[in-house]
Amino acid sequence: MSYKPGAMGIAEGTALALAIGITPVFLSIWSIVLERAATGAWLTPLITGSSLVAALFAIFHVMARVPGDLFAVVEALLGTFAARLVAVYLAGCFFTTAILQLRQFAENTLLTSLPAVDITLALGWFGLGAAAAVFAGIEPLARAARLVFPLGIFLWFTGLVALYDRFDIYNLMPWLGSGLPVARIGFETIGVFLGTFIIPILAPSFQTVSTMKKAALAGIGLATALRSASLFVYTGVFGVAVGQEKVLPFFELARLIYLNRFIQRVESFFILFWVFAGMTMIAVNLYLAAFLLARLFALPTLRPLAVPLVVVAIHAALLIPDLTTAVEISLIVEGRVQTLAVAAIPAVLLTALYLKNGGGRTARG
Repeated sequence: MSYKPGAMGIAEGTALALAIGITPVFLSIWSIVLERAATGAWLTPLITGSSLVAALFAIFHVMARVPGDLFAVVEALLGTFAARLVAVYLAGCFFTTAILQLRQFAENTLLTSLPAVDITLALGWFGLGAAAAVFAGIEPLARAARLVFPLGIFLWFTGLVALYDRFDIYNLMPWLGSGLPVARIGFETIGVFLGTFIIPILAPSFQTVSTMKKAALAGIGLATALRSASLFVYTGVFGVAVGQEKVLPFFELARLIYLNRFIQRVESFFILFWVFAGMTMIAVNLYLAAFLLARLFALPTLRPLAVPLVVVAIHAALLIPDLTTAVEISLIVEGRVQTLAVAAIPAVLLTALYLKNGGGRTARG
């Protein structure tokens, strides 16, 4: 079937996992996490990242014994109906996330750099970029991310270091913030990164389970370190009281970077980076939704789905009245619906594997 992507390796898998892992930082999630976890907010990415790695490695453990992609594994262990149900559930999650991120990234771009542009035009450009990426395929997108993200991460770390003179360590006291709720918040936000399931969903493209493990560990590990370090610096610079009021936390942090009198307004470089990151994230979610639909209905190709999905996503994004509503819906979809998927799918597959085969033989063997 031509909807199946080509071969990818550790570098492409790492780039995809990294893009999915760090892109939400450019949205309003920092302020929400800081409001709930207080000075312990920088610990939540560590809990989220370790939980996400554990969930993916549980799936990889099953795939080492049951060959195929995630759809085939569910079908082998739980039957065709369960596989179709999971495909519909995940496709709905990815498509809904694409709609919400399309609205948020488009509106954030207007707030930061293009205030006179109509929201419809901004949504159209983001949608056009995402449609082109989906039509081209996931391999060119992964390779583009592999080229762009190292430069963006270098600028990111440079910006964090450049804020040393504004950093106040006492803004991070007490270290554990609100205490036990920090762990709960870390687990609740795991659904934000459901997109990292792209690795098991496209498992045949990565050839071996070892490649998938290395790509997931490298991408999620680096993204977790970046998010934790960024929240650490953000809290140290703004403090909890001020930091939780920011609508665009990363942009506000980037505006404070000062190198010298000849190099100013460096946040413009970061705007370019997060526009690319936003388009990448939207394209990945749309691609996964199209891929699962093509897999579900045994379509010969997913390319004809690209434009209709983007058009529907743009119109659905226009139905959201404002940015606040988009963020509130995201908290429900990503914090509850998608967290359930991340937690339940590995647990059910592991249980089915050991009940059916004792965990030792393949489901088809």
